[in-house]
Amino acid sequence: MKIVNFHFNYLVMHEKIILTRKELFSLVWEHPITHFTEKYMVSFSSFKRICERFKIPLPPNGYWSKKKYGKELAKPELAAMDEEGNIILYHRPEGDPRDFGDLTEMDQKILEIEADPKTNFSFPANLPTKPDPILKETRKWYNKEIKIPEDLSYDDRYYPGPIRCYVSKKQLNRALLLFHILMKNLKARGHEMTFGRYNSFAKLYGIEIEISISEKNKRVKIPGKYGDDYKSEPTGMLSIHTGEYFYSKTWNDAKSIKLENKLSAIIAWLEIEAEEERLRKIERKKREEERLENERLQKERQKLVENELEVFKELHQKSELWHEAKKLRTYLKEFEKYIETTNQLTHENIELLQFGFQKADWMDPLVKSHDEIFANVDPCKVLPNL
Repeated sequence: MKIVNFHFNYLVMHEKIILTRKELFSLVWEHPITHFTEKYMVSFSSFKRICERFKIPLPPNGYWSKKKYGKELAKPELAAMDEEGNIILYHRPEGDPRDFGDLTEMDQKILEIEADPKTNFSFPANLPTKPDPILKETRKWYNKEIKIPEDLSYDDRYYPGPIRCYVSKKQLNRALLLFHILMKNLKARGHEMTFGRYNSFAKLYGIEIEISISEKNKRVKIPGKYGDDYKSEPTGMLSIHTGEYFYSKTWNDAKSIKLENKLSAIIAWLEIEAEEERLRKIERKKREEERLENERLQKERQKLVENELEVFKELHQKSELWHEAKKLRTYLKEFEKYIETTNQLTHENIELLQFGFQKADWMDPLVKSHDEIFANVDPCKVLPNL
């Protein structure tokens, strides 16, 4: 059992306890669920869901009444799980009715970030006298003192560069202060900023996520002699934009909670999204490797089939040649008997017999007799035309 004290500004200050499955299993058979709902920030239903998720058997109905009167029931065995994991419960401050038993992944990540001793989300009144080089570049870019390098391609990156900052001059210092705290805590979590021709990025786990800040404008009507006109005026309400397309989220100033109190949530979203994209990237790479491997195996198999077909074709052709040579010899022997019995052993017939036996030996793949006239003739190509 491990107890951790920490402070987080997005939710509340409290203490958490980390239990193994085995420890919680022992506790649920020592205390009723009301013990946990009173001591920790869990409801009856969320505590039961925790036990179901971790396959921890609970005492049956009537167990505590029977135990009160000395009747013990058999305690089941705790079944093994592939991934044991730990259970986190949060001590309930007096008068706090909230249920942290079923925290979302986002809530858990916020708690983790704000519990990290390396992070600090307190805001100074002013920017430091020696601000981060990124903030210096941002101010210069905002004041049009510098330009983004024009020779950069879409994929080129450089550092330091300006955060894409689209706010009124009145809100510039606040925007820079927000990014001062945001970048400081990103760095504390092991992340960094990087810059391209068109965007500024937070880089987490090797994944780049676009990030920028802007100010909301309102449409103001200007009455005129010949009709009304309209113009946009800044509202002082800032928005931090993260991600793009389907994987994007915008964080806005609100009347109740300003962006200053949402920075840990922004980092939490960035870390969750970056980790998911990292895993998606690994999965895409794995699928691509599998596709290429299957393609390679198919090509190898196709090549093997083609090679074997070629060998088989050659064997079949030689078999055909052998049979044809054998048929020719059989005929020649019969022809020889015939001309002997009919007294036709003429010089012409004898030469024909010699010619035939010579060509049969030339055709026979087991003999391969050299034939001066047919030296450059392939018997396999001759056979189909006979």
